[in-house]
Amino acid sequence: MRTENEETVVQASHRDPEIWTRYRGFGVRSNTLISRGLTDTRGMTIGTVEIEPGGELQRHSHPQAETYFVIDGTAEVETGDRVHRVSAGGAVHIPGDLPHACRNAGDTSLRFAYFFNTDSIDDVEYDW
Repeated sequence: MRTENEETVVQASHRDPEIWTRYRGFGVRSNTLISRGLTDTRGMTIGTVEIEPGGELQRHSHPQAETYFVIDGTAEVETGDRVHRVSAGGAVHIPGDLPHACRNAGDTSLRFAYFFNTDSIDDVEYDW
């Protein structure tokens, strides 16, 4: 059993991605990596999302703030009434309860990491 002072290492290739259903978007795969229930961790939830060309993560909100960090490709992130074009190496911080969406703005797969300051992805209550 891991103690609170030990590190946790997770490889995305060791987890099966979740293929999100139509109401959440199309061409979207999510892979939660660090989250209570999956890992013996607290205070942070981290995962990755991949969106195929032409795909989008539909507009939604949740009480928790979220940060996207673009790994590959170009994202068009809608926050409230603004649209931000973010390429690899860029990040967007989205305050809690702010409606947002993410579209693949390129012709290759878009990959980004998401971060929540909460113990578990199960704590995040999505409003689609």
